[in-house]
Amino acid sequence: MSEDAGARRAAWYPWAGPGLLAVGLVAVGVSFAAPTKSLQTVGWTEEQAVAHQAAAAELHRLSYAPATNTAAADARRSAEKAFRELDRRLIEASEAPYRWRALLRYGGILLCVAGAFAVIAFPV
Repeated sequence: MSEDAGARRAAWYPWAGPGLLAVGLVAVGVSFAAPTKSLQTVGWTEEQAVAHQAAAAELHRLSYAPATNTAAADARRSAEKAFRELDRRLIEASEAPYRWRALLRYGGILLCVAGAFAVIAFPV
């Protein structure tokens, strides 16, 4: 390694620890301050809400109907499958902001720990 490369590395090296610490603190701050709507990555439309409600009502209706033949049992299974798919999408849409918050928060904490370690272990 040449002297020039060592000097360039030495120029940014003292700022690596505090930089990681600062980026980590910003990420943790954003995880607390970001509005939920801005972290919504999976949309849930009015049409999907209506379809979810209709699937729930159909499943409820079929669950109380006696399954006297295979056609009724098949209808109940298909209604349950449709409801479970729509319900999975609803849960995914409602939990998306919290996944982003957790990613920002824990990633920020990890960066803070790495930055603090760099500041303590490698003083200038």
